Amino acid sequence: MVFGSLAFLIVHALQAALFFFLCLAQAERVEASEISPISAGKVQQQDDSQQFAMLAQEEQWKKILLYAPTWMFGEKSLVDDPGFFMAEDGKSNPESELKATLKAFEEGSSAERQEMLCRFPARRAWLEKKLGRAFADPQKENASEVCRRLANFRKTVDANRVSLIFSSFYPGNPASLFGHTLLKLAKVQSSVESRNELLDFGLNHAAHPTTFNPMLYAPMGLAGAFPGYISLLPYYVKVQEYNNAESRDLWEYELSLEPHEIQMLLLSVFELSSYRIDYFYFDDNCSLMMLALLDVARPSLQLVKKFNAWVIPGDTIRVVHNQKGLVSKVNFRASNVRRFLTLETRLSAEERVLFNSLVESKRSNRFSLSALDGFSPEKKMSIVDTLLEYIDADEQLVGTMEPQRWKAERPLILSYRAQLGIVSAPLNVAKPAIEAPHEAYPPTRISAGGISVFKNGASRRDGVLLGWRPALHSLDNPVAGMGADLGISFFNLEYLAQRHGVWLREFTLLGIETLPVERPQFRSTSWALNLGYRQACFADCGRTSLGGEIGRSWKLLGEGGRFALRSTFRVGESAHAGFFVEPGVSSVLNIPFSTNKRWISRAAFTRTQGLKRTPVWNREMRSSLVLRPTTPLEFDASIALQNEELSFSARGHWYF
Repeated sequence: MVFGSLAFLIVHALQAALFFFLCLAQAERVEASEISPISAGKVQQQDDSQQFAMLAQEEQWKKILLYAPTWMFGEKSLVDDPGFFMAEDGKSNPESELKATLKAFEEGSSAERQEMLCRFPARRAWLEKKLGRAFADPQKENASEVCRRLANFRKTVDANRVSLIFSSFYPGNPASLFGHTLLKLAKVQSSVESRNELLDFGLNHAAHPTTFNPMLYAPMGLAGAFPGYISLLPYYVKVQEYNNAESRDLWEYELSLEPHEIQMLLLSVFELSSYRIDYFYFDDNCSLMMLALLDVARPSLQLVKKFNAWVIPGDTIRVVHNQKGLVSKVNFRASNVRRFLTLETRLSAEERVLFNSLVESKRSNRFSLSALDGFSPEKKMSIVDTLLEYIDADEQLVGTMEPQRWKAERPLILSYRAQLGIVSAPLNVAKPAIEAPHEAYPPTRISAGGISVFKNGASRRDGVLLGWRPALHSLDNPVAGMGADLGISFFNLEYLAQRHGVWLREFTLLGIETLPVERPQFRSTSWALNLGYRQACFADCGRTSLGGEIGRSWKLLGEGGRFALRSTFRVGESAHAGFFVEPGVSSVLNIPFSTNKRWISRAAFTRTQGLKRTPVWNREMRSSLVLRPTTPLEFDASIALQNEELSFSARGHWYF
């Protein structure tokens, strides 16, 4: 029964849920040994093949080639475009690639040599350092396309500061559920007191999908069928995309890279920018590439090596932040919605009433700014600034986009604001400490605990619970690093062990749940999606199902407290009911007492209608207290009622 259910599960996973997977990465990287360089004379004459082989095994040489260990076949480069390699076996043989590179730099016509020197400036810089001599430019005024691009790149991207950017978790787009990382390249001059960071460059690695057909998108993404490319674009484009169009906060981690390290990173970016790096959701992805580039800059970081299994954008931030001496400063750029909420909370009670009346008057087609007559210019400024921020957030305006719902009113409001003649103070939004990604736990955990179940108040059955979850965070976990609004978990496994055997108790292929805070003038839609297998009782009642929930959530009992009421619908297959559908209602009460302590209660009432049995009503209630006394431990204690069964359980979790 379990195997049949799992087969049903996998089929549906490819069609529906795996569309949501993003940015998981390859297994643990193997640290290469540091080997001392050799003299230029020995390399040129190749008198000592062993010394040449040792040079080819240098850590930074292999990182420039983007070498990474594979599951079964040693090391090979992440780059899939054969044009990146000069040797036929250069993707997997660093010594052959080193020989071919030296040959290309020193042999052939002057135009051919200059072409190679322009195409691979990172290799050139590294070899010149190791050999203690410079390669002569045979044609300094070479007008080939790649030489022109290199000259323009050097002139345009003259960065002296690098930051790692994290775009926060975003439930509105399946491809952004896990967040996203990129690098920001900035030119900072000590003599200039102010600068516009929007004019910096954003360095990104992303897939270029060849289809958005939901039947093909997930399996093709998992199989690496989409090409990936490194791209460089103005930072304001990413700010508009994330901050404004998707209402996502941006966390910036300034890195303490030395000038020569930044230079090597930039040269490597140029080398890679023309070549295909196939995008795999399970290894070659956005986070992996950003870590690989930082390893090129400073090989001693070994950032890629620090991951034992999965690489998720948020977890990337945690690892980088914990690297001693690497992060010099943490900055925060609030989304348009958070900017509006900050202004709204600063309004007085009287100003808030006026603001709400202006929004409501628009909805009833009676909008007029005359309601502000009689108030001081300062009060008018506060209300109008909040209204303008609300319009931008509500319509998710990006760049030169024009509003649609407020198309006629916004120009009038802007004109009214200009006539006030008052300059607003800069809007400083406080960092939401509980959402800082570097405060999150590692995503992978193992669990162990016990459970006692009483049926009809009499018979008792006991068992041991054993579990494993590779990622990421559910709403049953404390809020540190993730906040109180979003929970995402997948491949969650739990087994029930007794003297007579071991049963699969739960396998959640994908679970997503949102409890958005109630926000002024914004709907707080709460929704959930779950695909998996679970026991509907203590044992021998497993069922596989795909379910969804949608409803409303409200703020309750403190800053992070939530209450949600949702309608539910589930479809699946079980041994007792056969194919079934199950509509119902559910509720969630979620109270974070602190960043490391949370109480959550759930209740659901559903009606199962199956092919093999008459319709039955189900009731399920569960209340849990979860706390994290110290890194990396977590404990939970729960009491649950599932139809006629009352259970008590306690578990410990170890995160790594």
